[in-house]
Amino acid sequence: MYYFKYFLKRNDFLGKILRYHTPFFLLLFFSFLISCSQPKENMYEIFSNFEKADFFRSKVHDSLRHLIPTLDTVLYRDQFYRSRNHKGPESKRQQAMRAQDAINMKVVDSILQKHGFLSITDIGIMGHQALVSVMIHSSLDFKLKYTSLFEVWLKDKKIAPTNYASIVDRLLVQQHRFQLYGTQVMVNKITGEAELYPLCDPDNIEVRRRQIGITVPLADYLNSFKIKWNLEFYKRFIPSLMSKYNLGGKDSCDR
Repeated sequence: MYYFKYFLKRNDFLGKILRYHTPFFLLLFFSFLISCSQPKENMYEIFSNFEKADFFRSKVHDSLRHLIPTLDTVLYRDQFYRSRNHKGPESKRQQAMRAQDAINMKVVDSILQKHGFLSITDIGIMGHQALVSVMIHSSLDFKLKYTSLFEVWLKDKKIAPTNYASIVDRLLVQQHRFQLYGTQVMVNKITGEAELYPLCDPDNIEVRRRQIGITVPLADYLNSFKIKWNLEFYKRFIPSLMSKYNLGGKDSCDR
């Protein structure tokens, strides 16, 4: 936790990180928030510090500035319930999270219809991350509504390769299909440890990642979840993973 507070308070450090690979480190940061149990006061502190470090925020065009407080609220509420531990799939907190997700989807849908997907330079880091987070956590129907635009957003550099991959992989998981880029990690209910959701054609995973612009090797990404990546070892467990996650047929990469 100390590292991330330091990360947020040091604008010079943040600037260096952003120049190299903004989306990857933002993804790790918000993944960290999702996986941790944060008291409400700490959440306010984290968001306050991150807001101060968001130097794109002051450069947002006047025509879009009215969206900043709206997207700040969307992002905070998106992370609020995900930053706490849950007990049982139908816990009150999870029900509240789903209800909040539904509200966030309506807000984001309205923004996307009017303005399209706003990049970091369009709306700032926090505003952009709000759109990304809601899209990742959205329902299957919501994602399907915008599926035809995913590649357009990527091509137009409205969304980073890592976030594009996360959205596409989450969509495939919701459809009970193999993921393409290896972004989706699940918690093993027996061991409590993280495990990689089934990959299609794992031999070519790095090729697919590079094709969309992801320069970080899968092994490095998985290391952040304390998963040691071994391709041959993983391939041995594909049949059992297919059964576990109710995936039938071959590990096709068709979309």
